[in-house]
Amino acid sequence: MKTLTCWLMLASITIPLHLITVTVTASTTVHKQQQPLTTNVNMEDNIAYHQTVMGAGDNDNSYLDDATYAKYAARYVPIDTTWQVLGPFPTGMREQDFGADPLEAFGGFRQLEYDAKAKFPSELALDGVVSWHTTKMDHHGWVNVHYPDIKWEFNQLSLGWGINQFQGWARTTITVPNIKHGEGGTSSDGLVSITIQLENIGDFYVDDERLSGDWYGYGLTRHTLRLQPGSRHTLSVRVVHEVRIFGGVILPPPSKFKCELRLPFPYGHEGPNGSYRPMVQVIKEGTGGLIVMDAVDGVLAGEYISVALRNVGVQSVVIKSVKVLQGSRVLEAQLADQDKNDIRIFPSTHRPIAVRLKKLTGSGATTDDFREGEFSLRFEVATLSPDQKGEGHIGFLTTETLLIAQRKWGEPYIYTFRDFDGTIHYAAAIPPSNPESQPSNSAPVLVALHGAGLHIDVNIHRGYDWHGVSIKNVMNAIDSLAALLPGVPEHLKSLPGIKPDPNRLFMAVTPAAGYVNIKQYVPFSSWLSNSYTDAHLRGILESSIIEFDNDVHMSNTVGIPILARTGSVDDNVPPFHSRKMVRLGQENAHNTSAIRLSEVPGQGHWFKGVLQDAVMIVFLQTHLHDTLVTLANKSQSVEEVKIVVRPPFPDTCVITVINPAGMGSKCGIQVEQLRIPYRKGTIKLEVVKGDQVGELPTWIMVTTNIRRFAFSDLHLALQRQRHGRIGKLVIDGTTFDLTGRVMSGSGSFVREDGRLSKTGQLWKIAEDDEWKQHERHRETYGPAIQVLEKRVVIVLGTHFESMRFARTADRIAKLVAHDIYQYGRGDVEVLTDCELLDRYGDSSLEMKEGERVNLVLIGDAHQNSATHIVLGDRKSEVTIDTEEGVVSIYPTGQDFEQPGTGLLMIRPLGPSNLAMVIAGLDPQGLETAARLFPKRTGMLVPDWIVTGPEMAWKGAGGILATGYWGNHWEYLPTMSA
Repeated sequence: MKTLTCWLMLASITIPLHLITVTVTASTTVHKQQQPLTTNVNMEDNIAYHQTVMGAGDNDNSYLDDATYAKYAARYVPIDTTWQVLGPFPTGMREQDFGADPLEAFGGFRQLEYDAKAKFPSELALDGVVSWHTTKMDHHGWVNVHYPDIKWEFNQLSLGWGINQFQGWARTTITVPNIKHGEGGTSSDGLVSITIQLENIGDFYVDDERLSGDWYGYGLTRHTLRLQPGSRHTLSVRVVHEVRIFGGVILPPPSKFKCELRLPFPYGHEGPNGSYRPMVQVIKEGTGGLIVMDAVDGVLAGEYISVALRNVGVQSVVIKSVKVLQGSRVLEAQLADQDKNDIRIFPSTHRPIAVRLKKLTGSGATTDDFREGEFSLRFEVATLSPDQKGEGHIGFLTTETLLIAQRKWGEPYIYTFRDFDGTIHYAAAIPPSNPESQPSNSAPVLVALHGAGLHIDVNIHRGYDWHGVSIKNVMNAIDSLAALLPGVPEHLKSLPGIKPDPNRLFMAVTPAAGYVNIKQYVPFSSWLSNSYTDAHLRGILESSIIEFDNDVHMSNTVGIPILARTGSVDDNVPPFHSRKMVRLGQENAHNTSAIRLSEVPGQGHWFKGVLQDAVMIVFLQTHLHDTLVTLANKSQSVEEVKIVVRPPFPDTCVITVINPAGMGSKCGIQVEQLRIPYRKGTIKLEVVKGDQVGELPTWIMVTTNIRRFAFSDLHLALQRQRHGRIGKLVIDGTTFDLTGRVMSGSGSFVREDGRLSKTGQLWKIAEDDEWKQHERHRETYGPAIQVLEKRVVIVLGTHFESMRFARTADRIAKLVAHDIYQYGRGDVEVLTDCELLDRYGDSSLEMKEGERVNLVLIGDAHQNSATHIVLGDRKSEVTIDTEEGVVSIYPTGQDFEQPGTGLLMIRPLGPSNLAMVIAGLDPQGLETAARLFPKRTGMLVPDWIVTGPEMAWKGAGGILATGYWGNHWEYLPTMSA
């Protein structure tokens, strides 16, 4: 498009497309002979590997130059480049977090010794068995895994590309460098800090400790291990070929991963010239660690930047201040949250630090000073004492040179904004080319979202498929653009038509190469768990993600102009999905022209011009450009003027909802509660216009499984005007006379469980929102993944009965923090229960009014004081008691006492926040429950779930109980299994 009379905003989910088209390197060698792990590391291979992958101190904020690094080159982390491989075995989409490892039925991979003659059952292979082989890691750290005897093409003929979702295992050994002083003079344990991460991997083990991999190759995260100098450890990697990430078309399916090991600071706290150096790194590797806005005609496009930091030490640190070093004549910086609680970074965790950046004026800085756009920051960092109550050493951490890209007005630019959890994110914007032509003082917003592979300089880390958290992210981006006009020069802000209008969203939609739902994109039919579960349990689990099934909700699209686009040879998201959605849209509208399909011959996925060719330009011009209307002025002369034309209000409407928490309003109606949560609810609306002139219309509603609804804020505003008023509202036969009445913003219509009186009225008006104090509402309706939709604080219990239990809990807290940062770039604070109670008080956890914080509590009420308070405020009918060794469901009388039992559940934290409890009867139970933390989309995790030890090999078939809470947080028999 050569000209735009609207704002164009671009955003993308971070699932790099290059991973889908990855190819196996020709240098891979597969060894069939028996070759056990050895203690003799191939030093030539390791030196080449560490020179290429580790670098000479690169990407680690080390002060070492090349000469100094070479002097201590022996202090790398040796790794055996020969890997033992066993597989492949079948697995389902998003099933790995449920366990579902066939080898666990035979003792588990980590307990099996290499034996070239041993065979294990797998329906993927000839004769139904697979055996061991070995492969080599190349000099770049990549391990290519081949299964040459598998007939992939034949398997796919009957089972589709879902059969290419498979798993296997690989292992080798690492040797800890013999650094005797450990972490410098301040460390007394004599252990060595090592950072580790594996790319293209979901999880892996160092000995018996599970760690999270880097599925999508973001490159942002590292785990910090504390290991004995000179010790040798086994690295076991669960290698899963996930079709959604790596593709399902290439045969044989490429399966490879990358291993990275580093010594973050070989000399501990010893900095240049004997200064103190905090054990903290600036995350400059990977994608999204540093977020900086552009400047448009010298104006900063946003108020904030973000610098992610990683604590690789053994003590928590506090970020006390920040200042500009290079560029201080032009810019000044301060911590965005300096006036709030301390910015603490727990050991082995990451936090994106929000920094307010301001351009100085009247300081003698010249335009040339700023035109370069280069600056650097220095953070003041205090290391906390071991009791976490006092500050120890103070040191400084300096970034490399950062760059503010210089743009001219009219060019695409990056702007930053503050998201719902306080983190700093960004979007790309293209301003309207002719804002004066707008018919009002605002402009429509054209939002372009992409699921994979579209780069806007760097990728955006809200990788949740535009579900839940991601929707909030994009809406905050739009609201920020509308409210603050970031990047708009001051002299242009007063122009008519320059201000974006969020209310002019969703006037038309173009789904380009979208899928119907995740279960049809890569079928869940290959789950190993299906052989151990019944239909009821599977239904309960799948109910947790049905709210994102587009096909179920197609009635909500009626009346919205939609042009679906796809390439006829798209082998990433096949055109079947677009065709099906068009059919469903036309069926729901009872109109074969309701939704148009543009299937472009010979084109694949997200082809050039998908949003810019002639077909799209006509569609956009039809629905974005305002209609020319001929009007007569007072002098009877005729003129053509532009007005904002909105779609007419429909005479009929069918609203479909599975989860009120994940759905906005339709036809001015916002569903607040369902009678049975997570079952489909509908409202069929008919608007009957009055027969008399001036008579207000009657709204007739017929509901199914709806308990409470309200009018949306926008519709309430319209009701205050004559044309938006309602005369009578009839709900399932109950009539309300609304003539001359406008509902308050807190009012709602609620259906009682029984009839109110002999008159047979089912519905009544709730005049206020007092019900939200004790009932579930859209901020607390679940399921478990809703805990991510506010700022998250992880609370680690300090009362575990054994060191092993405490060590497992500590690792789980770090893993949850790692996963929230990696998948969503969320800012997670980790505190002990004692630290949390110091902040909020010993007797309650009452948040300040409006404080939007969800807690993740590690440990039960005996192990975590915060859990004790949360569960004490409102009794739960599903409980765990580690002292008694039992998980109980009181309404059913069920008690689960076997070792390895765990519990994950969400509970209310005050009226508007959530607390997630993750606990186990023993370390194994805690581990199993924690695996189900809903770190990414497609995980089937309801409101609560009791995990059992057999999940290791049965997957979901080993679940002991699961379900959803009712509207009053009660046990719900109809939605439990």
